Formats: sequence, structure tokens, C-alpha cells
Amino acid sequence: MNENHQAISDSQSVRSSVMLVALAVGVGAASGYAALSLLWLIGLAQETFLGPARGHLYSGAARLDTLRVLFAPVVGGLLVGLLVHFVVSERRNHGPEDVMQAVREDNAPLTLRAGLSSALASALAIGCGASLGRYGPTVHLGASIASWLGQRLKRVRAERHILIGCGVAAAISASFNAPLAGVLFAHEVVLAAFARRGFVAITIASVTGQVLARSYGGQFTLASLSEYHIGYNHEYLQFALLGVCGGLLAITFIKGMSLSVHVVAQVRLPAWCKPAIAGLAVGAVATRYPQILGLGDEAIHDAIGQLFPLPLLLALVAAKLAAACLCRGFGFPGGVFGPALFLGVMLGSALGQSLQLINPALVSSLPIYAVAGMGAVASCVIGAPITTILIVFELTGSYALTSAVMIAVVCAHLTTSRVYPPSWFNLQLLQRGVDLYLGRAVRIMQRRQVEELIRTDQLVVSPQTNLAQVRETLLRLDVNQALVCDDNGTLRGQINLTDVVRTLDSHAVDVPLSELTVMPSIILAHDDNLDSAMKKLRYFNGVSVPMVHGVDGRRLLGVINQSTIIGAYGDAVAQAHDEEHGRD
Repeated sequence: MNENHQAISDSQSVRSSVMLVALAVGVGAASGYAALSLLWLIGLAQETFLGPARGHLYSGAARLDTLRVLFAPVVGGLLVGLLVHFVVSERRNHGPEDVMQAVREDNAPLTLRAGLSSALASALAIGCGASLGRYGPTVHLGASIASWLGQRLKRVRAERHILIGCGVAAAISASFNAPLAGVLFAHEVVLAAFARRGFVAITIASVTGQVLARSYGGQFTLASLSEYHIGYNHEYLQFALLGVCGGLLAITFIKGMSLSVHVVAQVRLPAWCKPAIAGLAVGAVATRYPQILGLGDEAIHDAIGQLFPLPLLLALVAAKLAAACLCRGFGFPGGVFGPALFLGVMLGSALGQSLQLINPALVSSLPIYAVAGMGAVASCVIGAPITTILIVFELTGSYALTSAVMIAVVCAHLTTSRVYPPSWFNLQLLQRGVDLYLGRAVRIMQRRQVEELIRTDQLVVSPQTNLAQVRETLLRLDVNQALVCDDNGTLRGQINLTDVVRTLDSHAVDVPLSELTVMPSIILAHDDNLDSAMKKLRYFNGVSVPMVHGVDGRRLLGVINQSTIIGAYGDAVAQAHDEEHGRD
């Protein structure tokens, strides 16, 4: 009988795995098509507003009429503001942070409407010149499509999360021609776990996205650096210095965007008109520095090729930093990975050129510094060092520069971990009250309230009860203490059997109960969560603690047993373990 049951279970497991692989292929194709469609929409919007075809934006914009460069982002910003106000879910930008929250917390599900409308708004924003990227919208779009398919097909929770990882990986793979980075980003950032079952499905989806993109001629590569190499050992110290500078620039970028969002939120203007204001600022800067417009792919390529002099590189760092922060603050939808790549490339090129001016023998190949700077800044902004290392390699087509990029990325993260740890995505979630730095079990406990575990069978006596009656009741019920409440249900304290017996043995029968009543050292409020209750009970020696309504109130609601809270924590640990290993 047991053998038959095991055979049935194995057969069901095989069918489930085969079905998941088939769904991964379908999700990979759907997300891949969506990512390519987003690219097409960005190119269409760019040609409508700024004329040049994608890939030659800043060089084409430099030949346009100044008024067109100035006002194209304004008109686009107005259209984007109206689109976000009337169409986009929650009237805000959606990005990878929403995917992370949907997978980790299950309290903010992804919707197809949010994915499609936010992607459309982002394409229009980037196409009109907003100084943001497509990485975030691409990730969110792929995840939203995968989540919708998982819900429509009524897959279990664990499989829905794996499918979201498939959608993310396929979208990145199709959009950036980076299948390895897509797989790692899905595991490193979105799922935060490397479950074997999920790894197979996500890998298949990522490859599907890449095959689809190649079938349509998609070969996105920033630059080919296979001919460059590191010529001097002392350059590793310089890459470490670049990493420190990159980490500081990433912190400046993250704080700048956060400050911009906070300041603009205080401006009393209709939200739908705010992107147009940022558009005017971007257009004004672009009349002097058209490199900051849109995705900046052409400018990144030229900076890697060392076509920009040192003063221009430094100016572009400042201009792009200001433009991206203004775009984010004033409500332009779009991603932050693209601007981070831009800033890192300009920083790396500038540092390399500066070292070369000091002594030409200090630098063997300037493009290496541009690529290392790219990885240093971008990895800290999105909080994915391993993914960034791989995506930089896949964008440049060179694995010979592994050590330079790794040193820069590691030093950048050491810097940010000491100065300002949150990535942009984690900062967004922290502002929503979701702290991913805490363990999953802790976050589960934080979402549950102590009211769920309340007991109302506690012994309660009135302050007017005499000591003999209290002793009799405590002995009959075989308990050591009782809570004291007045006629209004207000907690006055607790009384212990030991104190009652000692007082009666001394023949002090007329001592009022109030003299032996003491307020418990620990009292829980009805709106406490289980995590805060665990912390309060850390050094508690007893069985149960009273729970009252409100922080200042003393109306007794019941008691909470310490063993019950410990059991709830055990359940949370088990749930977190099952989630990590892809089980419901």
C-alpha cells in the first residue's frame, strides 16, 4: 500500500514538473514578446518626439532645432502625467520593488493592468527624453504578465512565484540579450532563494526570451571589449578606488532621487502636470548636453570608446544626476538601472583619464575603467552585485575583464554598506514599511497581531474581594496569580498566591486587596504585532501576560500565553522555510 502511494506521489511530482517547464516556456515567450514590444514603443515615441532612430539619439538631437529639444520633453511630460493620472494603477510608477514585495510579502499582488499601463507610460516618458531607463519597467512588465498567467491557470502559490521569476528572467534576457543575468536577477533579487525546481524553470524561460529576441534580430550590446586587457598589477588598487568612488556616487544618486520625491510631494500642484516641469528642466539641460536624453545608450557606447574629453565626462555626471533625480521626483515613470549605467561609465572614464593625465603608465586600457565604473554604480543602485557583474559582461561581450569589475563592485558595496546600505529598491520598500533586511520569519510575525492569540479564560477578581476568598479561588483552580479589574473592566494589576498566603498567615485578614496588587511588568496592547511581543517577552519569567486595549488604556481584553507566541514563531519559521524551498 505504501509503495502504491509513493508511486502515485512520484507520478504527480513528475507531471507537476513537466507542467511547470511547459508554463516556463509559455511565460518566457509572453514576457519576451512584451519586452520587445516595450523596446518598439520606446523607439516609436522617440522618433515621434525627437526624430532620430533609437541608438543615435544624442547625435541626432544635436542637429535638431533647439526649441524641439527644449519642448519635446515638456509635451511628453504632460501626456505622461495625464496617462498616469487616468490610466496607470494607483497613479504612480511601478517597478522591481513592487515585484519584490509581491513575492516576499503576498500583500500587494501584481496586476496585468498595472504592468501594461505602467510600461506604456514608461515608454512614452523615455521616448520623449526623460532621463530614466527601461530595466525597471521591463522587469515589472514581465513579472505582471507571469503573475496574471499563474492566477488565471490557478497555480499554487509556490509555482506562481516561480513563474514570476520566469517572467522577470525572460524579460531581461529578451531586452538586454543577457540570459545569465536574467536568471541570477530573478533568484538574487526577486525570489531571494535558489530553489532547484525554480532554477530549472527560470533558466528555460530566460533562454526562451533570448531565442525569441534573436529571432527578431535583437542583439543588444553596448560595446565589444574583447581586445582589451589589464596590463599592470597596480591597476587593481585603482579599480578598488573606482569602486569606492562608484559607491559614493550611487549613494548620492539614491539619496538625490529620494530627496527629490520628498520635496516635490510637498509642491501643491496637480500631479498630472508635474512631469512637464521636469521635462522643461531636462529639455533645457539637453540643449547643452543632449547625451542625457532618454536611455543614453549611444552616449554610454561613446564614453566606453573614449570619445568624450574629461571636462565633458564630469559635466555629464552632474547633468545626468540632476536630470534623473528631477525626472523621478516629478513623477516621470521609468527605471534607475539605465541612469546608473550612464553615471558609472562617465565616472569610470573620468577617473581613468585623470590617472592617465597624472602618468600614462598608470593605465593600460581606458575602456576597462568605464566598464568597471558601470558595474560599481549600477550594482549598488539595484542591490544586485552578482547580477550586475554578469549583465555588464553580457552587454560588453567580454569575460576577460572579470577581475576589474569584481574588484570595483566589491569595493563599492563595502563602501555603501558602511555609509548607506539600502539599494533604491530596498529603500522604496522600507518607505512602505517592508524591511527585506529582516528574516522572512520576522516579517511574518510582524504582519500578525497579538489579538489573534488572545485567551479570555483568565482569572479576574474585583478589588473589593477579601483575601480569604482570593486564596480559596487560587487554590481551587490551581493557579498562582489572578488579575485585578474594577467594575469597568480596567486593569488594576495582578495578585500572587504567595503574597496572599503570607499575609493571611500573619493574621492580617483585614488588609485590602489593593495593598497586595502590583501592576505587571509587561503588558501587551491589542495592536502589538507578534514580533514586538516576542521582544517584550524576551526576559519574561512566567506563563501569561495581560493584553489591554490601546497603549494608554487599561481595559483588559484577555491574556497571551508565552508558549503560544513561541509556537507562532515556530510556525513562521516553518512557513519561511517552505517558501524558500518552493513549497506551499
